[in-house]
Amino acid sequence: MAGQPVIAGSLAGSHLLVVVAHPDDESFGCGSLIAHAVDAGAQVTVCCATRGEAGELSPGFELHGRDLGAVRAEELAAAAEVLGARCLPTLGLLDSGWAGEPAPTSICGLHFDELVDRVGVVLGEQRPDIVVTLAGDDGHRDHTRLRDAVIRAVRHADIPPALYLWCLPRDLMRRWATEMAELRPDTAHLALEIATLGTEPDAVTAVLDTSDHLTTRWTAIRAHRSQTSPYEGLSPALATAFLTADHLAEVSTPAGLDATDLGTRSAPTDLTAPLGDPA
Repeated sequence: MAGQPVIAGSLAGSHLLVVVAHPDDESFGCGSLIAHAVDAGAQVTVCCATRGEAGELSPGFELHGRDLGAVRAEELAAAAEVLGARCLPTLGLLDSGWAGEPAPTSICGLHFDELVDRVGVVLGEQRPDIVVTLAGDDGHRDHTRLRDAVIRAVRHADIPPALYLWCLPRDLMRRWATEMAELRPDTAHLALEIATLGTEPDAVTAVLDTSDHLTTRWTAIRAHRSQTSPYEGLSPALATAFLTADHLAEVSTPAGLDATDLGTRSAPTDLTAPLGDPA
């Protein structure tokens, strides 16, 4: 693409909408980007699709009879406050989990067109200048499904905003998998084809230095006490590499590349509707 990517330019006065699947995606995922945008003078709004009911509790965390979804919603609000973002109500969907038959009202169970419509309503109400969602290159089926819906919804918007996928570098994911095999060998990601996780560097269109926001990022991550961060226990060098640079792939709108052209990992075809033929 010619010229400087919008996300790497002046963000002062712009409105950035971050659309994620679960509470903690905004912090474990693009938290440094959010802090960077807020510091640059942007308004950042987070739209989370679910309350993360299928999340696995961190060892030693006790719910004391409380609903996990309610706990995670509170953690999301606390993390967003740390990052300087405001939160919208969720899209009212359920967390699909990693495997198994998804509930009809979950991200992967809902008809693709309805999921696109729900995202489209938010776009119409918020009128963002920039939209960011996760690339789905960590292999979670909710992330890939929501990614595809966001792409479709943005392309159908009256005035499509700039759209970016927040990416995990493939080389860092390979190092992560090696360390995680020793730290937490039962981690769900390790059951996936490791070579396909992450995004290839030639698909990345902008890399932002977010090192000034490392302390804020860690604070936001630790607000999600019920969940285990994917950076927990990593070697300092690898954790820092993940948390101090944000890699983004710009998606052409209203017509152009599909997510599958961006070097990102796709979900199983029975769970993610192809962009050209939604289920």
